[in-house]
Amino acid sequence: MVTSFGGKNCWVFKDWFEINFRLNNNVPKEYGFNNIQVVPILCFEGPNASGKTCALKALSFISDFCRNSFSYSPESPVPYDTYFHNTDDSFFYVSFFLLNDLTTEYTYEVCFSKKKVKTEKLISKRAKIKETLISRTGTRIIKNNFTSSKNLVINLRENSSFISTFYQYGVKEILPFINFFLSIHSNITYLGRNEFNHLEDPAGYYHEHPDMLVRVVDELKRLDTGIKDIKIHEYTYKDGKKGLYSVVVNETEEGDKELPHYTMSTGTKALYSELNDMLMVLEKGGVMLFDELDCHLHSSLVPILIGYFLSPEKNKNNAQLVFTSHDSSLLDEAKKYRTYIFEKNKGESICYRIDELPSRLISRNERSLESVYKTGVLGGLPNV
Repeated sequence: MVTSFGGKNCWVFKDWFEINFRLNNNVPKEYGFNNIQVVPILCFEGPNASGKTCALKALSFISDFCRNSFSYSPESPVPYDTYFHNTDDSFFYVSFFLLNDLTTEYTYEVCFSKKKVKTEKLISKRAKIKETLISRTGTRIIKNNFTSSKNLVINLRENSSFISTFYQYGVKEILPFINFFLSIHSNITYLGRNEFNHLEDPAGYYHEHPDMLVRVVDELKRLDTGIKDIKIHEYTYKDGKKGLYSVVVNETEEGDKELPHYTMSTGTKALYSELNDMLMVLEKGGVMLFDELDCHLHSSLVPILIGYFLSPEKNKNNAQLVFTSHDSSLLDEAKKYRTYIFEKNKGESICYRIDELPSRLISRNERSLESVYKTGVLGGLPNV
Protein backbone atom coordinates (compact mmCIF):
# COMPACT_ATOMS: atom_id res chain seq x y z
CA MET A 1 0.00 0.00 0.00
CA VAL A 2 1.44 3.34 -1.06
CA THR A 3 0.95 6.24 1.36
CA SER A 4 2.71 8.95 -0.68
CA PHE A 5 5.23 9.47 -3.45
CA GLY A 6 6.84 12.36 -5.26
CA GLY A 7 9.81 13.80 -7.04
CA LYS A 8 11.76 16.90 -8.00
CA ASN A 9 13.44 17.89 -11.25
CA CYS A 10 11.84 15.05 -13.19
CA TRP A 11 10.01 15.32 -16.50
CA VAL A 12 7.68 18.36 -16.29
CA PHE A 13 8.19 18.92 -12.53
CA LYS A 14 10.87 21.51 -11.79
CA ASP A 15 10.14 21.72 -8.07
CA TRP A 16 8.86 19.08 -5.68
CA PHE A 17 5.51 17.44 -6.36
CA GLU A 18 3.88 15.12 -3.84
CA ILE A 19 0.98 12.70 -4.19
CA ASN A 20 -0.50 11.92 -0.78
CA PHE A 21 -2.87 8.99 -0.19
CA ARG A 22 -3.36 9.75 3.52
CA LEU A 23 -6.50 11.34 4.91
CA ASN A 24 -6.75 13.73 7.84
CA ASN A 25 -8.41 12.34 10.95
CA ASN A 26 -11.45 14.61 10.46
CA VAL A 27 -12.22 13.10 7.03
CA PRO A 28 -15.10 10.57 7.07
CA LYS A 29 -13.70 7.03 7.20
CA GLU A 30 -15.81 6.00 4.22
CA TYR A 31 -13.29 7.65 1.90
CA GLY A 32 -10.41 5.43 2.97
CA PHE A 33 -9.85 1.78 3.80
CA ASN A 34 -11.71 0.42 6.81
CA ASN A 35 -8.54 -0.23 8.79
CA ILE A 36 -6.50 2.87 7.96
CA GLN A 37 -6.99 6.44 6.76
CA VAL A 38 -5.48 5.83 3.32
CA VAL A 39 -7.47 6.13 0.09
CA PRO A 40 -7.99 3.19 -2.29
CA ILE A 41 -8.22 5.39 -5.41
CA LEU A 42 -6.77 8.65 -6.70
CA CYS A 43 -7.98 10.49 -9.78
CA PHE A 44 -5.65 12.83 -11.68
CA GLU A 45 -7.60 15.50 -13.58
CA GLY A 46 -6.35 18.38 -15.71
CA PRO A 47 -5.79 19.59 -19.25
CA ASN A 48 -3.62 17.86 -21.81
CA ALA A 49 0.12 18.17 -21.13
CA SER A 50 -0.47 19.25 -17.52
CA GLY A 51 1.71 16.55 -15.94
CA LYS A 52 -0.78 13.81 -15.04
CA THR A 53 1.02 11.07 -16.98
CA CYS A 54 4.42 12.23 -15.73
CA ALA A 55 3.26 11.87 -12.12
CA LEU A 56 2.27 8.26 -12.81
CA LYS A 57 5.52 7.79 -14.69
CA ALA A 58 7.50 8.80 -11.58
CA LEU A 59 6.07 5.96 -9.45
CA SER A 60 6.27 3.52 -12.35
CA PHE A 61 9.95 4.46 -12.77
CA ILE A 62 10.76 4.02 -9.06
CA SER A 63 9.13 0.58 -9.15
CA ASP A 64 11.09 -0.50 -12.21
CA PHE A 65 14.36 0.91 -10.88
CA CYS A 66 14.06 -0.98 -7.60
CA ARG A 67 13.05 -4.24 -9.31
CA ASN A 68 15.07 -4.35 -12.49
CA SER A 69 18.00 -1.92 -12.47
CA PHE A 70 20.56 -4.67 -11.81
CA SER A 71 19.72 -5.96 -15.29
CA TYR A 72 20.44 -2.58 -16.94
CA SER A 73 23.53 -2.47 -19.12
CA PRO A 74 26.38 -1.25 -16.85
CA GLU A 75 27.05 1.68 -19.17
CA SER A 76 23.44 2.79 -19.65
CA PRO A 77 22.08 5.93 -17.96
CA VAL A 78 19.18 5.57 -15.54
CA PRO A 79 16.00 5.86 -17.69
CA TYR A 80 14.33 9.06 -16.49
CA ASP A 81 14.36 12.68 -17.70
CA THR A 82 15.21 15.82 -15.80
CA TYR A 83 13.17 18.99 -16.22
CA PHE A 84 13.91 20.07 -19.81
CA HIS A 85 17.07 17.92 -19.69
CA ASN A 86 18.96 20.13 -17.23
CA THR A 87 21.99 18.75 -15.38
CA ASP A 88 20.79 19.36 -11.80
CA ASP A 89 20.19 16.55 -9.32
CA SER A 90 16.84 14.73 -9.37
CA PHE A 91 15.01 13.27 -6.37
CA PHE A 92 12.35 10.57 -5.99
CA TYR A 93 10.68 9.00 -2.99
CA VAL A 94 7.86 6.62 -2.11
CA SER A 95 6.39 5.80 1.31
CA PHE A 96 4.55 2.51 1.70
CA PHE A 97 3.45 -0.46 3.77
CA LEU A 98 4.53 -3.92 2.72
CA LEU A 99 1.87 -6.33 1.52
CA ASN A 100 -0.33 -7.58 4.40
CA ASP A 101 1.63 -5.59 7.00
CA LEU A 102 0.33 -2.25 8.33
CA THR A 103 2.61 -2.12 11.38
CA THR A 104 5.68 -0.52 9.77
CA GLU A 105 5.80 2.24 7.18
CA TYR A 106 8.84 2.42 4.90
CA THR A 107 10.25 5.26 2.86
CA TYR A 108 12.55 4.75 -0.10
CA GLU A 109 14.54 7.78 -1.25
CA VAL A 110 16.94 8.17 -4.14
CA CYS A 111 18.87 11.11 -5.58
CA PHE A 112 20.41 10.99 -9.05
CA SER A 113 23.18 13.16 -10.40
CA LYS A 114 23.53 13.13 -14.20
CA LYS A 115 21.49 9.89 -14.34
CA LYS A 116 23.71 8.07 -11.85
CA VAL A 117 22.86 7.23 -8.24
CA LYS A 118 24.18 9.87 -5.87
CA THR A 119 22.46 8.79 -2.64
CA GLU A 120 19.90 6.11 -1.77
CA LYS A 121 18.11 5.23 1.48
CA LEU A 122 15.55 2.82 2.88
CA ILE A 123 13.98 4.01 6.15
CA SER A 124 11.52 2.26 8.45
CA LYS A 125 9.03 3.91 10.82
CA ARG A 126 7.31 1.91 13.53
CA ALA A 127 5.43 3.51 16.43
CA LYS A 128 6.97 6.89 15.48
CA ILE A 129 10.49 5.45 15.75
CA LYS A 130 12.54 5.87 12.56
CA GLU A 131 15.50 3.74 11.55
CA THR A 132 17.69 3.83 8.46
CA LEU A 133 17.93 0.26 7.21
CA ILE A 134 20.22 0.82 4.23
CA SER A 135 22.07 3.93 3.10
CA ARG A 136 24.50 4.46 0.25
CA THR A 137 26.54 7.26 -1.25
CA GLY A 138 27.76 6.69 -4.78
CA THR A 139 28.76 3.03 -5.01
CA ARG A 140 29.45 2.61 -1.26
CA ILE A 141 27.07 1.18 1.33
CA ILE A 142 27.27 3.57 4.30
CA LYS A 143 24.83 1.75 6.58
CA ASN A 144 23.46 -1.78 6.38
CA ASN A 145 21.12 -3.28 8.97
CA PHE A 146 20.25 -6.35 6.92
CA THR A 147 21.85 -9.15 8.89
CA SER A 148 22.43 -11.73 6.15
CA SER A 149 24.20 -9.20 3.92
CA LYS A 150 26.62 -7.70 6.46
CA ASN A 151 29.43 -10.10 5.61
CA LEU A 152 28.79 -10.06 1.88
CA VAL A 153 31.01 -8.04 -0.42
CA ILE A 154 28.39 -6.34 -2.57
CA ASN A 155 29.48 -4.36 -5.60
CA LEU A 156 27.07 -1.55 -6.38
CA ARG A 157 26.83 0.02 -9.82
CA GLU A 158 26.17 3.69 -10.46
CA ASN A 159 22.95 2.88 -12.35
CA SER A 160 21.55 0.15 -10.08
CA SER A 161 19.42 0.26 -6.93
CA PHE A 162 20.69 -1.54 -3.83
CA ILE A 163 17.26 -3.23 -3.65
CA SER A 164 17.70 -4.83 -7.07
CA THR A 165 21.35 -5.59 -6.31
CA PHE A 166 20.68 -7.19 -2.91
CA TYR A 167 18.04 -9.38 -4.52
CA GLN A 168 20.55 -10.63 -7.11
CA TYR A 169 23.02 -11.39 -4.30
CA GLY A 170 20.39 -13.52 -2.54
CA VAL A 171 19.80 -11.28 0.49
CA LYS A 172 16.57 -12.79 1.80
CA GLU A 173 15.52 -9.73 3.84
CA ILE A 174 15.08 -7.70 0.63
CA LEU A 175 12.48 -10.08 -0.82
CA PRO A 176 9.42 -8.37 0.80
CA PHE A 177 10.53 -5.08 -0.79
CA ILE A 178 10.99 -6.69 -4.19
CA ASN A 179 7.51 -8.18 -3.84
CA PHE A 180 6.09 -4.77 -2.97
CA PHE A 181 7.55 -3.15 -6.08
CA LEU A 182 6.45 -6.14 -8.16
CA SER A 183 2.90 -5.45 -6.96
CA ILE A 184 2.89 -2.07 -8.74
CA HIS A 185 1.36 -2.60 -12.19
CA SER A 186 1.36 0.15 -14.80
CA ASN A 187 0.38 0.85 -18.38
CA ILE A 188 3.05 3.57 -18.45
CA THR A 189 6.56 3.13 -19.82
CA TYR A 190 9.42 5.58 -20.28
CA LEU A 191 7.89 6.50 -23.65
CA GLY A 192 4.35 6.97 -22.30
CA ARG A 193 1.10 5.01 -22.41
CA ASN A 194 1.50 1.41 -23.49
CA GLU A 195 -1.44 1.15 -25.90
CA PHE A 196 -2.92 -2.38 -25.97
CA ASN A 197 0.44 -4.03 -25.36
CA HIS A 198 0.09 -4.33 -21.61
CA LEU A 199 0.12 -8.05 -22.31
CA GLU A 200 2.63 -8.50 -25.11
CA ASP A 201 1.18 -11.92 -25.86
CA PRO A 202 -2.42 -12.17 -24.52
CA ALA A 203 -3.02 -15.56 -26.14
CA GLY A 204 0.15 -17.00 -24.65
CA TYR A 205 -0.57 -15.55 -21.21
CA TYR A 206 -4.17 -16.76 -21.07
CA HIS A 207 -3.11 -20.18 -22.41
CA GLU A 208 -0.81 -20.48 -19.39
CA HIS A 209 -3.43 -18.99 -17.02
CA PRO A 210 -6.81 -20.45 -18.04
CA ASP A 211 -8.42 -19.53 -14.70
CA MET A 212 -7.66 -15.86 -15.35
CA LEU A 213 -9.14 -16.16 -18.86
CA VAL A 214 -12.40 -17.42 -17.31
CA ARG A 215 -12.47 -14.45 -14.94
CA VAL A 216 -11.70 -11.94 -17.71
CA VAL A 217 -14.40 -13.42 -19.96
CA ASP A 218 -16.90 -13.18 -17.07
CA GLU A 219 -16.05 -9.49 -16.66
CA LEU A 220 -16.29 -8.85 -20.42
CA LYS A 221 -19.78 -10.40 -20.36
CA ARG A 222 -20.75 -8.29 -17.38
CA LEU A 223 -19.55 -5.14 -19.14
CA ASP A 224 -21.85 -5.86 -22.12
CA THR A 225 -19.15 -6.29 -24.75
CA GLY A 226 -21.25 -8.84 -26.67
CA ILE A 227 -18.70 -11.59 -26.10
CA LYS A 228 -19.90 -15.06 -25.14
CA ASP A 229 -16.49 -16.65 -24.80
CA ILE A 230 -12.83 -16.37 -25.80
CA LYS A 231 -10.86 -19.44 -26.85
CA ILE A 232 -7.15 -19.90 -27.41
CA HIS A 233 -6.33 -21.80 -30.60
CA GLU A 234 -3.05 -23.17 -31.86
CA TYR A 235 -1.68 -22.78 -35.37
CA THR A 236 1.44 -23.95 -37.19
CA TYR A 237 3.83 -21.69 -39.11
CA LYS A 238 5.24 -22.75 -42.45
CA ASP A 239 8.51 -23.67 -40.74
CA GLY A 240 6.63 -26.03 -38.40
CA LYS A 241 6.76 -23.85 -35.29
CA LYS A 242 3.63 -23.58 -33.15
CA GLY A 243 1.80 -20.39 -32.25
CA LEU A 244 -1.30 -19.29 -30.33
CA TYR A 245 -4.08 -16.84 -31.15
CA SER A 246 -7.29 -15.68 -29.49
CA VAL A 247 -10.73 -16.35 -30.96
CA VAL A 248 -13.83 -14.43 -29.90
CA VAL A 249 -17.11 -16.37 -29.68
CA ASN A 250 -20.23 -14.32 -30.46
CA GLU A 251 -23.79 -15.51 -30.01
CA THR A 252 -25.98 -14.91 -33.10
CA GLU A 253 -29.40 -16.04 -34.36
CA GLU A 254 -27.61 -18.64 -36.49
CA GLY A 255 -25.68 -19.94 -33.50
CA ASP A 256 -22.21 -19.23 -32.12
CA LYS A 257 -19.79 -17.52 -34.52
CA GLU A 258 -16.04 -17.20 -34.05
CA LEU A 259 -13.93 -14.22 -35.09
CA PRO A 260 -10.20 -13.56 -34.57
CA HIS A 261 -9.05 -11.34 -31.70
CA TYR A 262 -8.17 -8.39 -33.94
CA THR A 263 -11.84 -7.90 -34.85
CA MET A 264 -12.61 -6.80 -31.27
CA SER A 265 -13.51 -3.16 -30.75
CA THR A 266 -10.76 -0.86 -29.53
CA GLY A 267 -12.21 -0.71 -26.02
CA THR A 268 -12.72 -4.48 -25.79
CA LYS A 269 -9.12 -5.06 -26.87
CA ALA A 270 -7.98 -2.76 -24.08
CA LEU A 271 -10.10 -4.60 -21.50
CA TYR A 272 -8.95 -8.02 -22.77
CA SER A 273 -5.33 -7.00 -22.39
CA GLU A 274 -5.56 -5.06 -19.10
CA LEU A 275 -8.32 -6.64 -16.99
CA ASN A 276 -6.02 -9.45 -15.89
CA ASP A 277 -3.68 -7.02 -14.10
CA MET A 278 -6.59 -5.21 -12.49
CA LEU A 279 -8.09 -8.46 -11.21
CA MET A 280 -4.68 -9.68 -10.02
CA VAL A 281 -4.06 -6.47 -8.06
CA LEU A 282 -7.50 -6.73 -6.46
CA GLU A 283 -6.89 -10.36 -5.51
CA LYS A 284 -3.36 -10.07 -4.14
CA GLY A 285 -3.07 -6.41 -3.18
CA GLY A 286 -0.90 -3.83 -4.87
CA VAL A 287 -1.20 -0.67 -6.94
CA MET A 288 -2.62 -0.23 -10.44
CA LEU A 289 -1.34 2.83 -12.32
CA PHE A 290 -3.67 3.48 -15.24
CA ASP A 291 -3.10 6.34 -17.66
CA GLU A 292 -6.33 7.47 -19.36
CA LEU A 293 -8.64 4.97 -17.70
CA ASP A 294 -11.56 6.36 -19.69
CA CYS A 295 -9.81 6.01 -23.05
CA HIS A 296 -11.83 3.85 -25.53
CA LEU A 297 -14.43 2.93 -22.87
CA HIS A 298 -18.06 3.99 -22.57
CA SER A 299 -18.59 6.50 -19.78
CA SER A 300 -20.89 4.12 -17.87
CA LEU A 301 -18.21 1.39 -17.69
CA VAL A 302 -15.43 3.41 -16.05
CA PRO A 303 -17.26 3.94 -12.71
CA ILE A 304 -17.74 0.16 -12.56
CA LEU A 305 -13.98 -0.42 -12.82
CA ILE A 306 -13.33 2.26 -10.18
CA GLY A 307 -16.00 0.68 -8.01
CA TYR A 308 -14.05 -2.59 -7.86
CA PHE A 309 -11.41 -0.81 -5.74
CA LEU A 310 -14.01 0.97 -3.59
CA SER A 311 -15.85 -2.28 -2.78
CA PRO A 312 -14.77 -4.04 0.45
CA GLU A 313 -16.14 -7.28 -1.02
CA LYS A 314 -13.99 -7.11 -4.17
CA ASN A 315 -11.02 -5.31 -2.63
CA LYS A 316 -10.07 -7.34 0.44
CA ASN A 317 -6.30 -6.73 0.34
CA ASN A 318 -6.08 -2.93 0.25
CA ALA A 319 -5.43 -2.68 -3.49
CA GLN A 320 -5.13 0.85 -4.90
CA LEU A 321 -5.96 2.42 -8.26
CA VAL A 322 -4.33 5.64 -9.47
CA PHE A 323 -5.64 6.88 -12.80
CA THR A 324 -5.66 9.88 -15.09
CA SER A 325 -8.76 11.04 -16.91
CA HIS A 326 -10.24 13.79 -19.05
CA ASP A 327 -13.79 12.85 -18.02
CA SER A 328 -14.85 15.44 -15.46
CA SER A 329 -17.85 13.32 -14.39
CA LEU A 330 -15.39 10.99 -12.63
CA LEU A 331 -14.69 13.75 -10.10
CA ASP A 332 -18.02 12.86 -8.52
CA GLU A 333 -16.87 9.24 -8.23
CA ALA A 334 -13.53 10.13 -6.66
CA LYS A 335 -14.69 13.07 -4.49
CA LYS A 336 -12.48 15.92 -3.26
CA TYR A 337 -10.29 13.79 -0.96
CA ARG A 338 -9.27 11.47 -3.79
CA THR A 339 -8.72 13.90 -6.69
CA TYR A 340 -5.59 15.76 -7.72
CA ILE A 341 -5.77 18.72 -10.09
CA PHE A 342 -2.83 19.29 -12.44
CA GLU A 343 -1.88 22.57 -14.10
CA LYS A 344 1.05 23.82 -16.13
CA ASN A 345 2.48 27.35 -16.25
CA LYS A 346 5.27 28.22 -18.69
CA GLY A 347 6.31 24.58 -19.02
CA GLU A 348 6.28 23.76 -15.29
CA SER A 349 3.64 21.47 -13.80
CA ILE A 350 2.10 21.66 -10.34
CA CYS A 351 -0.58 19.57 -8.63
CA TYR A 352 -2.79 19.75 -5.54
CA ARG A 353 -5.49 17.68 -3.95
CA ILE A 354 -8.89 19.34 -4.10
CA ASP A 355 -9.43 19.24 -0.34
CA GLU A 356 -6.32 21.45 0.00
CA LEU A 357 -8.23 24.33 -1.60
CA PRO A 358 -10.15 26.92 0.46
CA SER A 359 -13.15 25.26 2.11
CA ARG A 360 -15.60 27.85 0.73
CA LEU A 361 -15.10 26.32 -2.74
CA ILE A 362 -15.75 22.73 -1.70
CA SER A 363 -17.39 22.86 1.70
CA ARG A 364 -19.95 20.07 1.31
CA ASN A 365 -18.90 16.48 0.63
CA GLU A 366 -22.12 15.82 -1.30
CA ARG A 367 -21.64 18.79 -3.61
CA SER A 368 -21.09 17.93 -7.27
CA LEU A 369 -17.40 18.44 -7.99
CA GLU A 370 -17.95 18.32 -11.75
CA SER A 371 -20.22 21.37 -11.75
CA VAL A 372 -17.76 23.33 -9.58
CA TYR A 373 -14.81 22.18 -11.70
CA LYS A 374 -16.45 23.40 -14.90
CA THR A 375 -16.73 26.91 -13.47
CA GLY A 376 -12.93 27.05 -13.35
CA VAL A 377 -12.61 27.86 -9.65
CA LEU A 378 -10.83 24.57 -8.92
CA GLY A 379 -8.29 25.12 -11.70
CA GLY A 380 -7.15 22.45 -14.11
CA LEU A 381 -9.17 23.61 -17.13
CA PRO A 382 -7.56 24.16 -20.53
CA ASN A 383 -7.06 27.85 -21.33
CA VAL A 384 -8.30 27.81 -24.92
